[in-house]
Amino acid sequence: MNLVGLQAEELRHILSSDNDQTRLLKVIDAAFLENGTLAGSNAPAVRMACEALQFCFAGFPALPFRLGWASLLWKGLGFVVSTVVTLLICYLVVGALIAGKSDFGPAQSSPILGVALLVILLTILAFVEGSHISIARLQGAKIPADFPNRRVVRLHRTVRSNQDADHFYAGRQILVIFIIFFVSRLTSFPTLTNFPFTSVPLPGGWLSIFTIVFVNYGIAGAIFVYWIGQMLPQLVASKAPTWVLRSLLGEIVARTAKAVGVAGVAAPAELVARAFSGEPDIPPDPRDRYHQISTDNGWNYLLQKKEWSITKTSASFTYEHVVTFQVPGLRAFTDIALLLLKKLNPTPNTVTTLHRVAPGRTEEQVPVLDQALQRNEEGEYVQFVTTASPKWGNFEVGDVLSRSTSGNAAFEGNMEDTFQISFPVQHFVFRCTFSDALGINAPRLMVTKLIDDGVREARDIIELPIQTGVNGDKAFEYALAYPPVGTRLKFLWSFHDG
Repeated sequence: MNLVGLQAEELRHILSSDNDQTRLLKVIDAAFLENGTLAGSNAPAVRMACEALQFCFAGFPALPFRLGWASLLWKGLGFVVSTVVTLLICYLVVGALIAGKSDFGPAQSSPILGVALLVILLTILAFVEGSHISIARLQGAKIPADFPNRRVVRLHRTVRSNQDADHFYAGRQILVIFIIFFVSRLTSFPTLTNFPFTSVPLPGGWLSIFTIVFVNYGIAGAIFVYWIGQMLPQLVASKAPTWVLRSLLGEIVARTAKAVGVAGVAAPAELVARAFSGEPDIPPDPRDRYHQISTDNGWNYLLQKKEWSITKTSASFTYEHVVTFQVPGLRAFTDIALLLLKKLNPTPNTVTTLHRVAPGRTEEQVPVLDQALQRNEEGEYVQFVTTASPKWGNFEVGDVLSRSTSGNAAFEGNMEDTFQISFPVQHFVFRCTFSDALGINAPRLMVTKLIDDGVREARDIIELPIQTGVNGDKAFEYALAYPPVGTRLKFLWSFHDG
């Protein structure tokens, strides 16, 4: 099976049932380049990924590919060392606490009280840390009113705004500091000289630095608390954001943290922070935004392409787009992206095809109902709106709608064309081919990007190189992957006698 050129999403779907899914997906991510496909390259990472995937499709286990004995040995050694360190730290902390060696006075006279306090404080700390991740993940989410757990719905409403969330984060940090303060006293053992429950002395001599730092000063206890009370609940909450907030303790912790924040414990820090000027928000990754909006819409543009073909006597254009659908039930699809200068007097017509691949069936072409092109005038431009729908029923998951709109326009010595990115698209292509008999001045592209939600604009001017084809015709083109929504591309070029 030839894997070169397959999209990342396609490979992930194919490999979704494989036992070594995680390992293979990491290989895929490492091997995918900017265009989002598995490149036919000699780069080591890409070559290794290709071989690993070929292994998988051939029915062989995925583990042996290019790991080598040295790599396997290193990973095995790391696993053994981490296991020994984990067991040693747990033994030292729990054993010393039971032995009554804690730096916290009440825990010395009553080790059972010390153990109980540690369990209670770690449990509270775990919910504080887990609620942090949960609320950060759920703040911008849309939780329906009929969500099965009413407690999650209530808590989501109390921290939905940025101000409420800031109050929670400030209060949560105070709770963490208080808990860590008491736990650090519990898990420091300045009087411990032997390994718990034995007569074996702790390391001395030049190794006494280990005893002083890790045991007497409580670094081993800090690592133990980090594992159990901080990292573990954060990892759980990242996978199941609502799990922490479903319990009564989770609600108590979240509401207490918010109340502490509302009380103004962070006021001094907020006062000093006002002296620092803010920075513009970092824009989201275009790919992430593309996938997010595509999921919300239920469809996405795979391609939008616009081409001009110009001779001394005529000018013709073609606009193509390819759309796929992720959810069923959409009756009609409307495209509004075709803009042309009014002075060119364009006369377009459209051709539409719809391909469907049903599970267990071969690909088939589905009849399409095309509505007439709708012409809207917008200043010096004409916008052509096209609508299509299946002749019977609605669009189905996996449908691929391809539409080509072409026509003629008046030839002008000074040409321009504008394209507005109104919806997420994977790939945008603009191309202009013209006769060698025509001389052309350097074509330019003016890119206008909206920033700060459209409040400000950023403009760039790019000169486009001219290329010569095999038959002598010349062309210039511009291609863009995942262009940000709101981008306006204005192409300017002019001709003179060649």
